[in-house]
Amino acid sequence: YNRMVDGGFAHALFAAQLSELPSDAGRLVLFAATGAGYEDVDIITAAAGFGEDFARWEPAIAAGIVTVGEDRRVRFGHPLIRSVAYAEGGHEQRRAAHIALAESQALDLFCRAWHLAAAATAPDENVAALLEQGAKESRRRGGYLEVARALQRAGELSPDGADAARRFTVAAAAADFGGDPSW
Repeated sequence: YNRMVDGGFAHALFAAQLSELPSDAGRLVLFAATGAGYEDVDIITAAAGFGEDFARWEPAIAAGIVTVGEDRRVRFGHPLIRSVAYAEGGHEQRRAAHIALAESQALDLFCRAWHLAAAATAPDENVAALLEQGAKESRRRGGYLEVARALQRAGELSPDGADAARRFTVAAAAADFGGDPSW
């Protein structure tokens, strides 16, 4: 995976590799690709519907698609594999994965709200408000650009123009603090 390859060739190569996985392992890889980076293997496995059955990861690990670190985080063997797994999952499967991950009480409000926002198909004030609240709580940890992305998405989901404008304005300020004034 370390050699430079054409993007289209790499996509096809990784898509073929993913298609060879048993369906359970493929589902787990899709859920890992859908993750925001805060979910550990326990959360992903449970959200995918496999409880604590970690043996279902083995084909993906054996193929070098993912590894599980000592911190219990799932890491992809190549950054493009994550993108390909997400793209190949299909809209409805990705949406279902986001919804299942959002239901995990082991995740904080920000992460759950982010998954709900990713699953949203239309403006939704409840999701926008949760995402805004989660972004405010997340700001205490730092990560201004992450906060800016979340507030931008909250603005996009806002059915009311005034709420959207307020959220976009706060997103722009967070991006500026994060070092991206052109946001």
